[in-house]
Amino acid sequence: MSIQIGLYDFFAYTLPGALLLAILGYAGASFGLVQINFQTLNTLSTPIALVSIAASYLVGMLLEPIAQRWYRFLQPKSRKKYIFEDFRAIHPDWKIHIPKQDAGLMRAYIKQKNVELAIDIEKNGAIAKMLRNFSLGFAVFAAILLVQLLMQGFQGWRFVGLGLAVGLAAIAASEAAKFYRWFHFLTLEAIAAFSFNPADQVIHLNLSDPLPKDRVD
Repeated sequence: MSIQIGLYDFFAYTLPGALLLAILGYAGASFGLVQINFQTLNTLSTPIALVSIAASYLVGMLLEPIAQRWYRFLQPKSRKKYIFEDFRAIHPDWKIHIPKQDAGLMRAYIKQKNVELAIDIEKNGAIAKMLRNFSLGFAVFAAILLVQLLMQGFQGWRFVGLGLAVGLAAIAASEAAKFYRWFHFLTLEAIAAFSFNPADQVIHLNLSDPLPKDRVD
């Protein structure tokens, strides 16, 4: 596995998975289901740390279908549309003939033509997926705090934490939409750039114009 793929997995799955594990650990400790010794956590051995990273990655992968449904629930219909419409609005002279479902083929073509450019574009997709999964994690945390408020009575820090978690869930989803837009838009611009010829698009030689008087044949 290359470094680029490893970084994609780390941001898209491992970090959100670690967040969800931490939230579930907090919930288990708060309701007396598990005992967490924070002093022990500070002295974790390397094998246990590696197992924790692997567990975070697995949880992040399993979280994927739920996070997709959560993100679709949050986003309005106008944001669910693919970025083709935005590209046409900014570049009205360019026509897109490839179907929306073949967007993966466009990214494969970019990777074949320029790997570094493909990696730069995929970074936006990884960050978008990370933020989308973070949004779900913050929503789970908000639900846990709400249950605690209902079962264990009002506490100011939990009420503030609930509002903060809800706000972070909304902000993360909004930022995810922004990075998804960049991801798709840059994909289309890269494809357009590969077929762009400045000589044809910017400078045109009009042979009907008279030759300059100082022209020397």
